[in-house]
This record gives sequence, C-alpha cells and structure tokens, in this order.
Amino acid sequence: MRSIVGVRILGFIALASLTSTSSGFAESGYCPRSMEIRAEYEYTRVHTWAALHKSFVVYHGCDNGGVAEGYDDAVNHLLVRQWDALASVKVEILRDKAFASFVLRHINEEWDLNDLKRVRSLASKHCPKNLDQFCRDVVTDIDQSISQH
Repeated sequence: MRSIVGVRILGFIALASLTSTSSGFAESGYCPRSMEIRAEYEYTRVHTWAALHKSFVVYHGCDNGGVAEGYDDAVNHLLVRQWDALASVKVEILRDKAFASFVLRHINEEWDLNDLKRVRSLASKHCPKNLDQFCRDVVTDIDQSISQH
C-alpha cells in the first residue's frame, strides 16, 4: 500500500515538474529547436495585432536570430500599415509590459527610412487614447534608429 502511494506521489511530482518546465520555455528564453521551427513559420502568419500578441505569448522565448528578423518585419508591417488598429491591443500593451517592450525592440535601423518617419509621425500625431507613454517610447526608439540609419 505504501509503495503505491509513494509511486503516485513521485508520478505527480514528475508530472508537475515536467509541466512547469515546458510552460517555462518562453519565460526563460529557452527555445528548443522544434519550437524555433514553429516560430519561424508562425511569424509569417502575423497579419494583425491580435495575431502578433498571440505569437508573442507562445514564442517570445525564441525571439532571436531569424525569428527576431521575422518579427522585425511583422512589427514594421503592423505599425506602418495598421497603425489605426493599434488600439485593438491597447489592453495588452498596458497590462503586459513585456509585450510592449517586444514591439519596441523590433523597431530598428534596418527598417526603411520612410517607414521610420511615417511611424514617428503617426506616433506623434495619432496616438490611440491611453497609449501616450507607449507612443513616446515609439518616437524615442525611432529617433535612435534614424540616428543609426
């Protein structure tokens, strides 16, 4: 009897450990190759702000190398062509500082200079309600990117 209970407890501990490890991949920055491959496919499907947030939640631990370059393109596309829809993720930007930082991190000098200037203008003149700090951060990051261009 005692050994059955012990085995069950050990099994539960092993399962809990495995579960916490697998859910911690993205949080720790650890990205197994299989997850990196999925992330490389995933960023090509990011065409909305909601899709970007969803992809970030699942794959932000893989945000380096080719995956990061793909996210650069996705963030560029969204800021340049879907600025008006930015308010759709206002709650996520305000509540999830890591997501806001993720978006800002993907503004860089690799962008086309005209895109940088357009987004700077949008952030300066057409900031969604309650995203003032985020828009100021966008302008700051763009100014740094332009100076390195």
